[in-house]
Amino acid sequence: RFHLFIIIKIIIIIKIKVKNKIIISITTLLEGNMDMEDLSRWYIRLIRSRTWRESEDPEKLSAYQTLYYVLMKLILLLSPVVPHISEKIYQNLKTGEMPESIFMKSITVDEKYIDKTLEEEMGLVREIVDAIMRGRDRIKYTLRYPVWRIILPKSMEDIVNKYSYIIKEQGNVREIEVAEFQGSISVKPNYRELGKVFRSEVPKVVEAIKSIDPKTLKERLEKEGVVKVEGYEIKPEYVDFKMEIPENIVGIEFSRGVVYLDIKLTEDILKEGLMREIIRRIQAMRKDMDLDIEEWVNIKIKGISFDRNTLEYIEREVRGKFCENITPEHRKLWEIKTPDNKRYKVEIAIERCKGN
Repeated sequence: RFHLFIIIKIIIIIKIKVKNKIIISITTLLEGNMDMEDLSRWYIRLIRSRTWRESEDPEKLSAYQTLYYVLMKLILLLSPVVPHISEKIYQNLKTGEMPESIFMKSITVDEKYIDKTLEEEMGLVREIVDAIMRGRDRIKYTLRYPVWRIILPKSMEDIVNKYSYIIKEQGNVREIEVAEFQGSISVKPNYRELGKVFRSEVPKVVEAIKSIDPKTLKERLEKEGVVKVEGYEIKPEYVDFKMEIPENIVGIEFSRGVVYLDIKLTEDILKEGLMREIIRRIQAMRKDMDLDIEEWVNIKIKGISFDRNTLEYIEREVRGKFCENITPEHRKLWEIKTPDNKRYKVEIAIERCKGN
């Protein structure tokens, strides 16, 4: 529904501009509201699992219908700028009852899809997912391996309740925790400020500051303003606090705070990542063979092993069947490196299923 809303919003803006005789670049407007990355990286990835479902699944048909609607509106808007390409796409998409040419269609507005709240909420979801991606890039942690946990500010609780499934799927995240991040806090005395007040007693004041738990001191200073420790009044300007983040935690800022990624590697996470690595490589080999999306293949792998449930999942994802004896049409040796720096040399062999 989000993409339906965005494309309708663009149409309304264009109609207002035209009515008021304001010159506007359609391409600039599209870039500012819904670029190709929105459609390809966001929506297509979101519906990918639904498009692989068999037969006439309602969710699969709903995803295709939304994509079809958005593409038709998009090429209609682009037709004055890229007429030949727009017409070619239109001829491939149009049904029998539609006009012969895209230039025989008029731009219509379905205002029932307008939803300002949805736009704002999805904007925040996109920010969170983008922050997860930036965090992955920073530490070179590929999307194929799940993030064990992310921690979001408490202000994001409503967003998480509504859209956690999108954040998890788009960011490949196992768990989402809504809480104020509790890192290890250290305290450092501000000697310049202490010297102005305590002079020769600075060493004793420093010892007093070090005698109290840094987290407790910080909380009391925030609440009370002044804290008395061993007879000395400690004010916020007398100390500097620093939050120390564990090595497996990465903090990435966004407009509402910080997204913390907990990159804890477990055996289960590594297994899932390796499974995705194998799926990606089988898909690449299917592409090399120029297979139709509906064609099934027989597969044999050497150099790595999975349990039966994992193998069945891979089979569903790649439309294949694992076999011991095949006559390979395509064979390739791959090297896979995991986040814990282990390397696997995996041989994958593929043949078309007979009867395809």
